[in-house]
Amino acid sequence: MAQHLRGGRRSLAICAPSAGVGCSYLASSLAVAMSQAGIKTLLIDGNLREPGVGDYIYSTSQAPGLLQCLGDENVAFGEAIRTDVLPGLSLMYAGGTTNQPQELLASPEFKALIDVCLRDFDLTIVDTPPSNVCADGRSIAAVLRYAMVVARRDSSFVSDVRQVVEELKGDKVNVIGTFLNDF
Repeated sequence: MAQHLRGGRRSLAICAPSAGVGCSYLASSLAVAMSQAGIKTLLIDGNLREPGVGDYIYSTSQAPGLLQCLGDENVAFGEAIRTDVLPGLSLMYAGGTTNQPQELLASPEFKALIDVCLRDFDLTIVDTPPSNVCADGRSIAAVLRYAMVVARRDSSFVSDVRQVVEELKGDKVNVIGTFLNDF
């Protein structure tokens, strides 16, 4: 990650070939670690089908999330970012689920949101849904341009990980590495 940031890269999509490999856990842990290292970090729960970041980082404040930012023109991006999570860590929850996440994540509003995040934060990490369920993770990673693929020991197949990496590279996403989760 240090090399990733030193290279001027300010975004990272956390992708997985299948559910249950720890994608949300890794995204949350990585965001906390980066904020504790003094990096102004934003974590976005980009899984509009089955959000998971809230399982690891809980906030008592009520605010709109990514879904409201992309689906309601009256919600400003800043209204959905919780800045009180931890010192140096801001968070945007998914804001619920929707039947049309692909349309929202492929919208110009999502690209504009990411542009604002890249301007305002040193690092923006986005948790994505598993690729065997939908192409949402590929859409998110294409906008962020950088991705890390998470696999789970004794659960993920090498061929599935390889396929996700190839699909991301086909979308012109720089895959900075993989992470083998063993929880």
